[in-house]
Amino acid sequence: MSLQQAVQPIEIQLTRGVLVTGKVVSTDGSPLEAARVRSITSRQLAVTEADGSFRLLLPREAHTIVVGSDEPGFILPNRSDAKSISNEQAATGVPQMKVDLSDGVERELPPIVVSRTRAIQVNGSLPDGRPATGARVIIRDERTTSNSNNRMPSPFNLVEKSAESLTNQFGRAEFQPIGVTSDKAFIEVKLTTGANAYHGTVALSEAVDGVVSLVLESAWLLEGRALIEGTPMVGARVQISQMAPIVRSGNGMFVPASMASNIQFAMTDNEGRYRAAVERDKQYSVSLNSIPEYPNSPFGIGFSSTIDSDGRPKVKDFAFTRHTQEIAGRVVDLDGNAVVNARVSVVRTVTVEPHFWYGHQQESQLTTDRQGRIHLKKMLKGSYQLMVSGPRINNQQGSSTTVSATTGTMDLDVVLVADRLHAEPPQLLPR
Repeated sequence: MSLQQAVQPIEIQLTRGVLVTGKVVSTDGSPLEAARVRSITSRQLAVTEADGSFRLLLPREAHTIVVGSDEPGFILPNRSDAKSISNEQAATGVPQMKVDLSDGVERELPPIVVSRTRAIQVNGSLPDGRPATGARVIIRDERTTSNSNNRMPSPFNLVEKSAESLTNQFGRAEFQPIGVTSDKAFIEVKLTTGANAYHGTVALSEAVDGVVSLVLESAWLLEGRALIEGTPMVGARVQISQMAPIVRSGNGMFVPASMASNIQFAMTDNEGRYRAAVERDKQYSVSLNSIPEYPNSPFGIGFSSTIDSDGRPKVKDFAFTRHTQEIAGRVVDLDGNAVVNARVSVVRTVTVEPHFWYGHQQESQLTTDRQGRIHLKKMLKGSYQLMVSGPRINNQQGSSTTVSATTGTMDLDVVLVADRLHAEPPQLLPR
C-alpha cells in the first residue's frame, strides 16, 4: 500500500458565521471603551471601541453574551474573570444578553447597559485618635482556586478589587471598586510611620451610604534592604506575601505546604530599604519582583521571615554582587549531534547562590541554540556543578546530567544520553 493510498482525506465543512453588533453603555448613556464582550457559548471575544460599539462573528446557535472590564466603578467582572465565567455564574446578576442565531440572520443588539458603583470613602484613625495620614487603602476579596482532589479543601488567595489609594491629611481616601465583589470582600488599611506600623480591615458590606470608618491597630513593621556590593539598590520592587498553611496530596499521601496570599508590594528607597505593615502573629515571605536594569524579569528569589528576640519579624537583606566570569560550551548527544533547547543552570547550594550574581540570569544564554551552544555570563569566579536537561519529548522531560565546570572554560562539552532525546514513536506490530 502506498503512502498516498494509506492517507485518507478529511472533510472539513465550514459554515458561515453570523455577525452580531451592539454597544456597551453605562446607565447614563455614556459608552464604555475597552470592555471585553464575550460569548460564553463559543468563547468568541470582542473589545469595545471608543463609542462602546463591538462586532462579534458567532456560530449559528444560542449565545449568552457577557461583558467584563477593568474600569473602576462598574458592577462588572474584571477582564480575567470574564474569560472563565460560566452560565451558572452569569445567572447571578452579571450584565448579559441572550441571543439565538439559529436562523443565521445578522443582529444589531439593543445596548448592553452596565451599572455604576458608588465611590467608597474610608476614614482611618490611629489608636490615639489622630488621623491615619498617608495610609495605603485597597479592597481585597477571596478567590477560591480549583482543586481536583475532593478530599482536600480548596485553597484560596486574595485578589485586589481596587487600585491602591492613599489617605489625605484627614485620614480619608476615596476610590472606586473594580469588578464584582463577594460577601467576603474587605477594605484593608496599612500605615508605616517612623518605627511604627498600623493595620486594619473592615468588611466592604459595612460601608453605609458608601462611607466606612475604622481605627487601625498596632501591627508588625517588616523591613529589609536590597544592596549591590553594599550600595543601596534604589527602585527594586519587593513582594511581601502572607504564607497560609495548606495540605497537598502527593502519591496518595498528604503533605503540609503553604501558599502565598494577601500579597502587597513595596519599593526600595534611596537607602535600598523597603517597609511594610503586616499583621501580627503571621508567617511572611519576601521576594524580589523586579530590579533596576531588568524590570521585566521576575526573580522569584526570597526569604521567609523569622522572629527576633523582641518578637518582631525579621528577613535577610537581598545582597547582590557583580562579576565578570564566564563558562561556554556545547550540549550534544552520543552521536555528536547538537541538542537544541536544552536547559542549563548552576546548581544552588548553601554557598552558591547564582540568583544574586547581578545580571547573570538575564544576560546568560541558558537555553542551547541550533548549534547546541550555551554561554553563562557574569558569574563569580570558581568551580560549579551545572545541571543540563534535554528538551521535553512527547510530553516527557528529556535526559539530564550534572557536570563540573570552572569559570574561564569556553569549550565545555556536555553529552546527554540520546535514548530519550530521540525517542522513536510507538509502532503497531503484526501478531
